[in-house]
Amino acid sequence: MSQASLTATAMKRATSSTAGGRITEIRKADGSQENYAYDFAGNICEAVDGNGNIRKYTYDDNNQLKSITYPDGSEEKYLYGIDGNLSKFQDRNGIVNEYQWNVYGSMTERKAGDLRNVYEYAPNGQLIAAISNGMDYRYSYDKDGLLLNKKASGKTLLAYTYDELGRKTSQTDITGRKVNYKFDQSNNLVDICNEIDQSIVRFDRDADGAIEKITHANGMWQDIAYDADKNITHLTVATPDKLLAQNTYRYDGNGQRVEKNELAGKTLYTYDSLNRLAQAEYPTYTERFTYDQSGNRLTRTAKDIEEQYIYDVNNRLTKRTVNGQAENYRYDNAGNLLQDANNTYEYDTFRRTSKVTTKAGHTQINRYDAEGLRYEMEENGKLVQFIFNENKKVIAENEDGNITRLIRTSDLWAMESEPEKTWYHYAGDEQGSTIFITDKAGSVKNRYAYDAFGNTIESAEQIPNRYQYTGQQFDPITQQYYLRARFYNPAIARFTQEDEYHGDGLNLYAYCANNPVDYYDPSGYCKKNVYATSIDDKVTKIDKHI
Repeated sequence: MSQASLTATAMKRATSSTAGGRITEIRKADGSQENYAYDFAGNICEAVDGNGNIRKYTYDDNNQLKSITYPDGSEEKYLYGIDGNLSKFQDRNGIVNEYQWNVYGSMTERKAGDLRNVYEYAPNGQLIAAISNGMDYRYSYDKDGLLLNKKASGKTLLAYTYDELGRKTSQTDITGRKVNYKFDQSNNLVDICNEIDQSIVRFDRDADGAIEKITHANGMWQDIAYDADKNITHLTVATPDKLLAQNTYRYDGNGQRVEKNELAGKTLYTYDSLNRLAQAEYPTYTERFTYDQSGNRLTRTAKDIEEQYIYDVNNRLTKRTVNGQAENYRYDNAGNLLQDANNTYEYDTFRRTSKVTTKAGHTQINRYDAEGLRYEMEENGKLVQFIFNENKKVIAENEDGNITRLIRTSDLWAMESEPEKTWYHYAGDEQGSTIFITDKAGSVKNRYAYDAFGNTIESAEQIPNRYQYTGQQFDPITQQYYLRARFYNPAIARFTQEDEYHGDGLNLYAYCANNPVDYYDPSGYCKKNVYATSIDDKVTKIDKHI
């Protein structure tokens, strides 16, 4: 978190400012307001949310953040070394994280309690090792600094080749199998092929480079059309013998989606004055929402269900009432959810969810690597391992020694099941949510439908699949989505932990500022506009957030 990110949030609806141009007050369309105060150096020292809850900030003599005091009086503390890098962070549970950095400002160690991450770098500053409890990654690069391979315990997890333009031309995974990438003259990805250059999925693009047709090896295809602003207006999914989806979309003057027409019927979206979803009128029922002045959901009504929500001064949900039946929520001092109506939660000293136990006695254990990603989990004792690429996307799963390969860019396009020796192909909707999975012959194996916030309202599965709403990992035991930094619960449209990044608004729990129609969150840190597909060739690196 930085003072700059706080200021960026404040500037979204600025109406009052100091002579120096600093935002002091934001008056919103619903009549609420946020207020900001500054010290003599121009650092934000106080932020007041729409409910009047005050968060205070102090800084050291070098204008580095020293402490944050939350509305309930709990405090986080920051200490820096003579080099200006963070050396210690104490959270509101009193847990101290310690950091070491090299002379170039790259983190070399982080430790807290019995956890320790170590990072090693080449003389040119590139990361060559990331080591944590139980997992040791090694990285190598070509002369241009592009990642060549990622290894663990001497085994190659990923290997890449590139052309003379630096475009990624192939990926070899832990199975030794390869996929090849083909590009057009404008550097747009146009084909993903197997090791003998047979197409797995092909992309036809318009003059602007936007995908207008997707053709899968099993014959399934998707057509996409756009308006002048590149909003999707038409989406068709079909196999050679069956029309699976035929969607049209309409937008308002702000570019917000207000209508979605499907084969099953029409959905209408209505927003309040702050662009939060106020109503979703689905073909068979209507869902309505109200919010308080801090962006917390106050009520939800749908069919014969009425829900009310109560929060504390830190915007933590403390009680949800469903048709008069109360569900209580309990947190630790740092804002981590400890207990809800169905689950109890445990956390490690790096503030990551380590274990969840359900009322019925089911358990989920999460383990994380030095990249900050969940590389391994146990579901009721059954081990599942994940391999991520440099863009934090899962490209392989290992369950009981059976490896599943995932063929993807930002979106997931296909899956090869090693146990069955067969291929499955994925079709997504306008938000990247999986709506159909078809087999090698083009027959539908899985189908899904979701409400606006990601609750599954229709599911028919013949094969296992974790990748559902916005293409993210769904955990069946907890009924939540793993979004890397945090876990998202679509039933209440909130995260189980506060956002460590304070630049996406003063409410640290709400999903996508309560507008899941036009935004998604792939990281657990901040909302993004619904995305277009691309291959991201960024070099592996470690984020330097705490």
